Amino acid sequence: MNSKFFGIAFLFSQLVFIPSCSQKRVDLNFVSHQCSDAEAVLKDFFKILETYDIRDSDTRNIISSFFESEEDRDLFIAKMTFEIRKKGAFYGNIVEYSILGSKFLPEQNRCDFEVAFVVRKKYPLGDVKIITYLSLFKRTEDGKWFIEKPDYIGDIEKRDERKFPDNIYY
Repeated sequence: MNSKFFGIAFLFSQLVFIPSCSQKRVDLNFVSHQCSDAEAVLKDFFKILETYDIRDSDTRNIISSFFESEEDRDLFIAKMTFEIRKKGAFYGNIVEYSILGSKFLPEQNRCDFEVAFVVRKKYPLGDVKIITYLSLFKRTEDGKWFIEKPDYIGDIEKRDERKFPDNIYY
């Protein structure tokens, strides 16, 4: 009786496990060879965001080297904050990330990336996957790659602020 049960359980687990592995293999990341240097810069950037919350003021100074100007950096932080709030996530640390694809635009000396990253949601506890597009451009003077400022950040709707009743005093 027990050996039949374990045999059936083993076969069932193999049937469930094999398709789930094959689904992960189908999701291959494609990065064009012209964007390999920009991809390395983007990976370094996301490794920093795994450690630091994008919304913290200290993070602004740490990630400044990835942007050409302070305005570009602040607009990027606003875009990321908007994406995180839109999904209702509480934390701004990136749990994991992946580069889904890239496109090289030689006339603009720019690489566009499709990036998926995961942040943690507090209520209900879980992970939220966010897919966004980032562009990196190469400065012609020194050949350094910078993250481009976003054209559009988004329309932030009214926030749901939790207010205490007036009759509660501390």
